[in-house]
Amino acid sequence: MHFRPLSRLAPLFFATCLALASFASGAGVGGPLLPPAAPEFPLPFYAQDRPVFQTAKTGNAVFELQPARVSGLPVDEGLSVVLQPSRARGAHSLQLTWNLADGGADWSRATGLELWFKPAAGDALDFVDEIGVVGARFRFELTDAKGKTARTFAYIDPENWGDWQRLRLRLRFGARWDAELDRAQLRRVTLIIPVLREKVFGFTLAGLGAYREEPAAGPSLAVHARPLHLMVTPEEAFSFTLEASGLPAGEAAHVVVQARDVFGATEEKRFDFVSKGADLNLLSASSTFFANRGQGHLSLTATLWHRDREVYRAEWMMGSLPGWSPALPRPGSAMPWGFWPGAGADAEMLGGVWTRLRINLERLDDPAYEGLAPLDTGEWRVVHRAPRGLRAIAFFGHVPTRAWQNPAQPTWRGGVNWEVYGALVEEAARRCRNAGIEFYEVINEPNTSGGPSIAQLVDLHRVTYEAVKRADPSARVMGPSPYLLSVDYVEKFFAAGGARWIDDLAMHAYNSNEETLIALPRLRKLLDEHGRPEAGIYITEVGVNSPPYSPLRQACLTVQRNILLFSQNVKAINWHALGQWGWEKPGTIDGRDLGFATMTYGGEPTPAFVAYGVMTRLLGEVRPAGVVPDLPAESRGFRFASPSRTVDVIWSESGDTDLEVTVPVSASTQLHDLMGRPLPLDSTSGRARLRPTQAPLYLVTSKEP
Repeated sequence: MHFRPLSRLAPLFFATCLALASFASGAGVGGPLLPPAAPEFPLPFYAQDRPVFQTAKTGNAVFELQPARVSGLPVDEGLSVVLQPSRARGAHSLQLTWNLADGGADWSRATGLELWFKPAAGDALDFVDEIGVVGARFRFELTDAKGKTARTFAYIDPENWGDWQRLRLRLRFGARWDAELDRAQLRRVTLIIPVLREKVFGFTLAGLGAYREEPAAGPSLAVHARPLHLMVTPEEAFSFTLEASGLPAGEAAHVVVQARDVFGATEEKRFDFVSKGADLNLLSASSTFFANRGQGHLSLTATLWHRDREVYRAEWMMGSLPGWSPALPRPGSAMPWGFWPGAGADAEMLGGVWTRLRINLERLDDPAYEGLAPLDTGEWRVVHRAPRGLRAIAFFGHVPTRAWQNPAQPTWRGGVNWEVYGALVEEAARRCRNAGIEFYEVINEPNTSGGPSIAQLVDLHRVTYEAVKRADPSARVMGPSPYLLSVDYVEKFFAAGGARWIDDLAMHAYNSNEETLIALPRLRKLLDEHGRPEAGIYITEVGVNSPPYSPLRQACLTVQRNILLFSQNVKAINWHALGQWGWEKPGTIDGRDLGFATMTYGGEPTPAFVAYGVMTRLLGEVRPAGVVPDLPAESRGFRFASPSRTVDVIWSESGDTDLEVTVPVSASTQLHDLMGRPLPLDSTSGRARLRPTQAPLYLVTSKEP
């Protein structure tokens, strides 16, 4: 969601690569502040008080549609939509379909599809939680004259609830549009809107249609902070740089910087300057927002004012974390924290102990390739040793072409030449041993589409296990690494003999909190039943995506999921991901999808980045010590302990803002919020009253020497 120009060429860059949306009500996307404009090819909502679209529904969708007058936008009418709760699990939706002119409408010159959307005022956080990870979005389908259909999504922004939002989805860029769609002969546009399970979903649509972008010219603004040097200590000012260009020489201008913390509080600062001309005007700025209340996260929105009007807006995110100190023991090798993709100094700054590397068996004959290729920002990067300070789990990403029985048809149905495959694995493991790597994961998510059968999976583990052990008898081999904590899948794998060919159990944990707490004890029981009580459980992938979750909710869930997994004594938790990577590049989904990342491409920390760093610092060197006793069912509380401290982590699972809990405390107990800031303790007679929310609270109690 955070776009900004990077140089004096910023206006042209924005015009050609990203959406030049100016949002009503200050809903922040950077770029030139152009007046709102109607779509060039609008789709009407009503004609003579009769719908011009067709409706359909899936599941338990009950809806009301009415004409709506629109104010403040360059359109006269809209569509008021009220969707009643489905009261049932599953996918439920309303579909609106516009049939275009006979012979098809020509959208070949259009840059993208847009709509204006205004959600009804309400609790945005509750809305996103209710609709779930796959539902907080509009889905669009375009159909051409040959019946070919392309799809894309627009995410609902929970941070701008009750405001008009202008959503733009590019037609020429982004993997989710089909490039072969004939936009010169479009026949239909379909909008699919999700239905909530428990809550009414009301909103107004206006201005749906195609648009064409023109290059923008004029003044521009950028705001920067030095990437990876964003860690400021309490009471230290946040430092950043403002870059203004395109202004006439000698003219006065000013920049207003608004800082918004993760809980919604805002402050503003003004910076005046006189332009030096069309070239870059650098303003080194330093401000103590909110008196810098300890650790935290700020979203900066900078607006350039010239000749008494706003002309450009840019954004940046900043984080604040404490440094390591004897009072904050640095996580050691016994702690589970780690990242994939992402390694090196960035992960170490957040207390990372583990990482995950992909071994590309296809490239073992390449002289430039040393057998290790970590995937961090979507690019292969050759390394010659394990990342400094991190323990690496190397996984074999795929069967190389030469190891299939039929290289012309490289599929599991055709079978694997196990002799060739085993020789490649042994050579890779020998190189990894020389690089200091001792942990291996056999395969990635075999239970997804196109994966091996259970029998083939067991053979794959057997061949890999034997080959790795020939190269390094002390190595640890783990599997079967299914997507989700699928107990049934592991049970089938073990029943077919797979338990013999692993030293430890590797899993991916994209499950809900409740599912996680149920699955992990069952997995431990399976290991015991199959004679492997000594085996550890390693979570080699887990993460939370934003969008559809808001940045604040992503931060809450990042801590919750890590705490849940750590409480069950797992050995490693490789969070997905440290930074943006792969398809989540700007421009693919309205340029807004940060994916699972805790950092953006530009090196900006998201709220999840700060929340993660606070978690590792406050926990330090602790071990799981059970649950916090006597808490109500709608809350969660986990206790961790070391010789020097006890840390209780507590949150509300339901999000009930009226929830109150009482916990024992001592004179040394300190209370910290999600962002690490100290909070006052309301305590009497050795007990404290807390009002937990979905943002976890930390109770840190120092023990007597």
